[in-house]
Amino acid sequence: MSALSNFLPLIALSIISLVAYQFGLNLGINRRVYNHVPGECTVAGAFEEGIAGMDTTVDGIVLISTGQDLENRTAPTRAGSIFGLSTDNKSSWELTRIGGPEKLNPGPISLSYQQKRQQKDQKLFLINYRKRGDSVERYKVHTGLKVLQHEATVRSPHFAELFAWETGQVLFYDGATTRIVDATISSPAGIAFDLMRRYLYVASHLTEQIVIYQVLVNYELQKLKSISLKTMPYSLWVDVDGTLVTTAHPIKIRHFYQESNPQEIHAPTQILRVHPRPRSNQTTSGLQNSS
Repeated sequence: MSALSNFLPLIALSIISLVAYQFGLNLGINRRVYNHVPGECTVAGAFEEGIAGMDTTVDGIVLISTGQDLENRTAPTRAGSIFGLSTDNKSSWELTRIGGPEKLNPGPISLSYQQKRQQKDQKLFLINYRKRGDSVERYKVHTGLKVLQHEATVRSPHFAELFAWETGQVLFYDGATTRIVDATISSPAGIAFDLMRRYLYVASHLTEQIVIYQVLVNYELQKLKSISLKTMPYSLWVDVDGTLVTTAHPIKIRHFYQESNPQEIHAPTQILRVHPRPRSNQTTSGLQNSS
């Protein structure tokens, strides 16, 4: 008994060391990211307030929500905006908003443009930070992408903090009520349908995965598989060829450090193109850019 007691501190130290080692690996202390030369860049002075979210239209126009640097919760006299950016002639313009909240406070991954195939009806959804419960603002996009007509403000008790990592849910809004369709996903971030709306892709930030669901009747979800990326996916888009494009943070510890002071601290980021095969176990991915 006395001999065993002599080894107990060593066993405890070994367990603690193993846990600390695994925790360090999970934070990415062993990872390295090398800088790559960026491609063509566009400078537009209209976005000096900080870009929050982005999405593209079927016509190739980039819709951009601004206000990332405003911190509206402590500076209520200022507000964010929604801009259009033409990738052809590099021009940009602010979209006029008719109706809805006077002031917008967008956050990361705050914008989603939707247009159903063979239909001209265009919708824009914007997550709006509020002091008491976030909301989703729905707009009708008029021809020419110059005017947004507000249609509805969606609120729900589930929207207490849309971007908090403490919660992990996928919600569905049917035009009247909001319901939970998956309450088990960890740290969801970007979300996107495939082009035919048969599959739903959700970026799970902390688990470094993209979760693939099959969309069933009444938008119920059946989980099919997870794509392990070995990097933290954030925003998510589906390209016209069906591949996924995601922004990512490869080193957790540097990302968390940057979140504590984003104005002064920079962390490496990535853009990945992922080729999913939802019903197989094979997935290919390629690094498009890293800085």
